Amino acid sequence: MNIAVLLYNLLIFPLVMVIDLSYVVVERIFRSQGIAVIGVGIVVSALTLPLYIVAEKWQTIERDKIKSLKPVVDVIKAVFSGDEQYMILSTYYRQQRYHPVYAMRSTFGLLIQVPFFIAAYSYLSRLKLLEGESFFLISNLAAPDGLLRIGSLSFNALPVLMTALNILAGFIYTRGFPLKDKVQLYGMAAVFLVLLYASPSGLVLYWTVNNAISLIKNILLKIKFSRRAAYVLFALALVFINYVVLFGIQVSRPKRVFFVFASAFALVLPFLPALLKTLKTKVKKYYHDFSVFGFSVLLFSCIILVFLAGLIIPGSTIASSVEEFSFLEGRASPLPFLAITFVQASGVFLVLPVCVYFLFAPVIRKGISLCFFFFAITAVINYFLFPSDYGFLRLTMYFSQGPDYNIPPGQFFLNLLAVTAVFSVMLFIARKNKFVFRTLLLVVMLASCGLGLLNIYLIQRDFASAAVVDREGEAAPEHFFRFSKTDPNVLVIMMDKAVGAFAAPVFEEKPELAESLSGFTWYPNSVSYSTYTLLGAPPLFGGYEYTPRGINARPDVTLRDKYFEAESLLVSLFTGAGYSASLSDLPYSDLKRMTERYDVKADNFLGNFTASWLERHPQVSVVSIRDILSNKLVRLSFFKIMPPFFRIYFYDEGDWLSLIGWKGAEGRGELTLDTVDNLALLDAYPALTYADEGRGGLNIAVNLLTHESAWFQYPGYTESSRVTDTGNGPCSDDPVYHVNMKGFLGLAKWFDKLKAEGVYDNTRIIIVSDHGDFIESSPREGFDKYQFNCLLMVKDFNARGPLAADNTFMTNADTALIAVEGVIPRPRNPFTGKELKPDKASGIDICNMRLSDFNDHGAYTYRIPPDQWLHVRDDIFNPGSWKAEK
Repeated sequence: MNIAVLLYNLLIFPLVMVIDLSYVVVERIFRSQGIAVIGVGIVVSALTLPLYIVAEKWQTIERDKIKSLKPVVDVIKAVFSGDEQYMILSTYYRQQRYHPVYAMRSTFGLLIQVPFFIAAYSYLSRLKLLEGESFFLISNLAAPDGLLRIGSLSFNALPVLMTALNILAGFIYTRGFPLKDKVQLYGMAAVFLVLLYASPSGLVLYWTVNNAISLIKNILLKIKFSRRAAYVLFALALVFINYVVLFGIQVSRPKRVFFVFASAFALVLPFLPALLKTLKTKVKKYYHDFSVFGFSVLLFSCIILVFLAGLIIPGSTIASSVEEFSFLEGRASPLPFLAITFVQASGVFLVLPVCVYFLFAPVIRKGISLCFFFFAITAVINYFLFPSDYGFLRLTMYFSQGPDYNIPPGQFFLNLLAVTAVFSVMLFIARKNKFVFRTLLLVVMLASCGLGLLNIYLIQRDFASAAVVDREGEAAPEHFFRFSKTDPNVLVIMMDKAVGAFAAPVFEEKPELAESLSGFTWYPNSVSYSTYTLLGAPPLFGGYEYTPRGINARPDVTLRDKYFEAESLLVSLFTGAGYSASLSDLPYSDLKRMTERYDVKADNFLGNFTASWLERHPQVSVVSIRDILSNKLVRLSFFKIMPPFFRIYFYDEGDWLSLIGWKGAEGRGELTLDTVDNLALLDAYPALTYADEGRGGLNIAVNLLTHESAWFQYPGYTESSRVTDTGNGPCSDDPVYHVNMKGFLGLAKWFDKLKAEGVYDNTRIIIVSDHGDFIESSPREGFDKYQFNCLLMVKDFNARGPLAADNTFMTNADTALIAVEGVIPRPRNPFTGKELKPDKASGIDICNMRLSDFNDHGAYTYRIPPDQWLHVRDDIFNPGSWKAEK
């Protein structure tokens, strides 16, 4: 992380989050990008108003001090010179308790603008939502306005208006001020004109609103009864806005009610200082008892929040599946994601609070310290005592299940009771014994630091031992998948995380797929052994001896060796019978060991075809997984430290109340690089395929297109920078359905190539997944275990005709048996000598545990607690067929 990235995430990113949240809220209420920009300007001005008040106070003190010192300073400068002048001036300043450095206080008002300017510029100048959006006379908020035209020349009017307002505000504010103060403000106005003249009009509109509010503020400061006039104007503005929200726009009733209540609270805000002063007088004794709430308590509380939000929560998320967060878009270790999140959390919970703390008077500092202590206690309780289960978190920062609106009332009151009880006890200790209170807070802080550092160690340990081969960018051979024109071939295609139940709506929506996939039989009643590849892929490749139960039944062989056996079983049997073998992108594969032991072609092609694919699809906008994680891992921390009943609103159906990154208001259609990698690989399969007259071939290909959700443009499910139509079917608004559909469309092109080569009929094709996925739609009413419903489709030799369905109870462990049937006589496991046969007559045991890394288990067996097993038999869609093992 270079210094620029460090400073951005530490100082600017917290402000970008405020701007982002403000934009989202206003845009969703008014459904106007222009009004959203104006709303951001108003919100930022309101939030910075206390800082400007403090700055104005400091500037007044500085001006008054300089004015009082000026007569003597002028005399000293007139009489003395050189070192003598310097020494006398220094002595005089020291006697007057003044230092020339204090002159910086006069620039504080300008310095406040710098980080907000950088934050607004970085956010609004890159906001895709503004592209093509008009607002009154402005035709495109993402481009300079060009409103003034003289002949063929165009000039931007909005920057001129912004500068005029800025100069007018400065003129009113600096009346009676020294010339240097006026020059400073006018010079800054000129700088902003130069910087923003050619900027997007949305950004200039934001800064124009800021200058307009600054002008109003300066006018109110110069007139009598300014506070009363300001409050009246503020109240009238809120009444007008409430009227528009209630009667002028189409917004859901809960949102309108919430906005009205929030406005009512805003009307009370100006009276809070007087109210607090009254309360302080009434409870002065108790307020004095809480004198422990000073800087040390603020610092301890902030450090707890930093480690909780910056290391513990994101570190636990990454540590739960290190390999999934590794080797993303050229970055090997996932630790940089953790480092960025830690810096962002430090900016939000440490730098910003400490800076604000020292701006205010001691009485307000105590309140700030108390508030952050309360935040820290609440965060710890919410994360550790009220975690809740939201399903699997995808790399695109979507939960497979997500929070529920229907929070049980009991959980609400239990959470409130827990926070109130712990906070009250700590306040009681703070009053009675400050030493014990500080000691307890120190213990919590040190424990937070320890847990955070432990996550770093676990991630580094697991990454060092991760069996991941990063081959992105290597050239692929022209011929890889070999098929015989005369002998039988077997093709096994693993579509990672494909959902079996989606096959029916896919073929119903796209009946033309039936021709490309002629002769296939679909087994809807199919089930996998886990929701993770680590446990779901071994039985797929190796059969029933490599189910989770089967692997644990052989504790004398290492887990990695058994995994290698599973992936090698078909290779050993087919190459032993004289077949060629080609293997592509197998999960957790030890390629070197595979090619040394067997005469096979084995390679990882993921990423090899991405660059050329993107050149052929210029309309595709790619969202970086790295950018998603860098922006939203910290939001995951905020999500988990807030009360459970607020989480559903912050999660915002996966948008995290943000327009930065995946989906959001930037439009459905932004594809992640992982999705593009697998799209490109799927499209490359026909080019990698060739046929000859030799012996039969075994081909195994693994594709992860169906692993992450994505949107495609209906009706052709084409790639688009902004998907405007997702279809009108029962599953069309589910991105998991979209990637399953796209997977079938891609496979159809491969099968057309097999037909063109004359090897489709003599090839047995098995399409299978290692497990299913959590989905939003429900193809089968009353069924909710789609994460175990694997895809299984088979085309046998010389099979013809439309897609047929067979409701036989199947598992993905049947894949190996289907592959060898009639091809390999009397097949036996070459590693154990046992006959390959099914083991499902009385049902199967499924692992229900969500651990996906080798290091989550033992060296020889899976670590699966007794209560983490499910048993299913016969009809998986019948709830009565499922039971939990004890």
